[in-house]
Amino acid sequence: MLKGTVISSFYHPSSIVLVDSDREFLFKMKRSLETEHCVSFVNPHKALDYVNFQFQHYTKFCKLGTPNQNVLSIINSAHRFTNISIIGTELLLEGMHGIDLLSLVPDGKTKKFLITDDARPKQAIHALNCGLTDYYLEKGVEEFYTRLKSVCHMLKNRYFKEMSAEVYSGFQAEPFCLNEDFEDEFEMLCDEQNICEYYFVTNPYGFLLVREDGNISRLVVQRNSDIAQTIDFLKQKDAPKTCIDKIASREFLPVFNSLDGSFSEALFKEWEKHIYPTKKMSKFLTSHILNYSTTQASYKEFAVIESNQTH
Repeated sequence: MLKGTVISSFYHPSSIVLVDSDREFLFKMKRSLETEHCVSFVNPHKALDYVNFQFQHYTKFCKLGTPNQNVLSIINSAHRFTNISIIGTELLLEGMHGIDLLSLVPDGKTKKFLITDDARPKQAIHALNCGLTDYYLEKGVEEFYTRLKSVCHMLKNRYFKEMSAEVYSGFQAEPFCLNEDFEDEFEMLCDEQNICEYYFVTNPYGFLLVREDGNISRLVVQRNSDIAQTIDFLKQKDAPKTCIDKIASREFLPVFNSLDGSFSEALFKEWEKHIYPTKKMSKFLTSHILNYSTTQASYKEFAVIESNQTH
């Protein structure tokens, strides 16, 4: 992770794997996490097989060259929703110890938590101190399910923050990614627009914002120095004076690039259709482009197709 990074470079619905020998308890945990996609197991060996299979089939962002290529590689595949961000397991399982199960998880970035009873907190504390788990919960405590929900929210955010380091690797962190005031306004925008996933992109800098139904909007974010560079580029392209004046006024931002980040002559020729009104978010100029595109694999469709059966 780049030091000080505030906004994760990407976020999308992901899966939580729950393992416990008590089916009724698993059902109650899943019900408390109703807004999450949970896959539950009473058999730890089946759980481990499932985890290994999913890790083999999830395309890692960090294996590709640029943020835009990363997004294009995954945004049209429902595999992103089966990516496992959290695994929670009971300490004492049938046929396997919970700590042993967590130690066999192949991806070190996946967040883990143990569920224990009042009689065995020392084992969970030892696992925490040894880095084998990120958290532990005691079954018998009051408001267990409220704490479970809070812990999963915290661990999922931590997971995506750490994954962001690999996406940002090789890129200078943009100031808006480091700005807490911008983060607050960004979160408000996502709430207002019912955004359930977002992705950092370049050329121009900003985010792709995706709703549950797969509708994609684009948030373009620029600084004054970015606009100066844009104007120089437009002059090199012999852009009409009217176009240059509109961008220089800071009242409009242009997007003459395709989704992959490459400059599009076709968009540039129809420049009047591809400049967008600006709005201040913190100290940055932004343009929010609605109905920018659609994804072929929406979370809404995935949630309907996927069952929540216990294995």
